[in-house]
Amino acid sequence: MPGAVIVAVPGFAARYGLDQAGHLIVVSAASGTTYVRSDSRGRYRLDLAPGIYMIAARETGWESVDANGIRTLYPPAASQFGGINVVSGATMNLDIPIVFHAA
Repeated sequence: MPGAVIVAVPGFAARYGLDQAGHLIVVSAASGTTYVRSDSRGRYRLDLAPGIYMIAARETGWESVDANGIRTLYPPAASQFGGINVVSGATMNLDIPIVFHAA
């Protein structure tokens, strides 16, 4: 959007209180859809023009192994889409909880 004021939307996406890398943050608007991945601590930042957006996060799942060799599998999970209204001249913080939903 030419001439638009870009607004920073930083946040945190995590599940089970753990910080993991690579969450896919999905932002959808009438003008299209964009994606960004969270960093190694689950943090992300989006620079968006003012407007109304739908935003969600998802992950593909992962496996961890503790010091005793016990493996824990974390299945794929996602948040629900939520609406945000980005206004000019503002910085918004948006934390996105990711929840596993059993089939």
